[in-house]
Amino acid sequence: MTYNLLLTILIFLFPFCSRTVDEKDFSFSEKQLDFVNLYKTNDTLVFENKNYLPDTIIIYSITNDQNFLNLNIKPLFAGNWKETKTDWGAPSPYQKFIGLSKTSEQDKGVVSLSLKGFQCSFIPDTIKSIKQLTIGAKTFSCYVLHHQFPETIKDNTYIITLFWDKKLGLVAYQAKGEARWTRKNWH
Repeated sequence: MTYNLLLTILIFLFPFCSRTVDEKDFSFSEKQLDFVNLYKTNDTLVFENKNYLPDTIIIYSITNDQNFLNLNIKPLFAGNWKETKTDWGAPSPYQKFIGLSKTSEQDKGVVSLSLKGFQCSFIPDTIKSIKQLTIGAKTFSCYVLHHQFPETIKDNTYIITLFWDKKLGLVAYQAKGEARWTRKNWH
């Protein structure tokens, strides 16, 4: 009797235990990848404020680990940046700039952006705030992305807003102290 009961339970549970995770379950959509595919390793982004002070970012690496994809950056002028640490506490030579994460095929995927203390996470399909931004003679239709945790902003150098163009990526950012940094070089 016990043998039959055990056999019945195993037969019932087998279909649930044998499901494998398919790689497509974690595939990112084109809309999600649009945030990362704009850049390649060693791309250099040069920004400038109204006083012509430069701020330069180098795309350091792009890592892909199944349901996580990260684009890491390295500042050229480290004095303008907030230091980041590795998981074990050592100073890190880079900072995560864009992160994509997805837990299943049904998951719409989350894009996370971080830059000099700025943090923002969103689902690409949900962005509604678009603003026309003029830099020199060029006008861009930008997503306006606000800091997700404004209460953590400590001083005027922290970024409160990013301006993101779908075709060119980061085109400008705004610091709390009203200094706006605009992109000066284009692919």
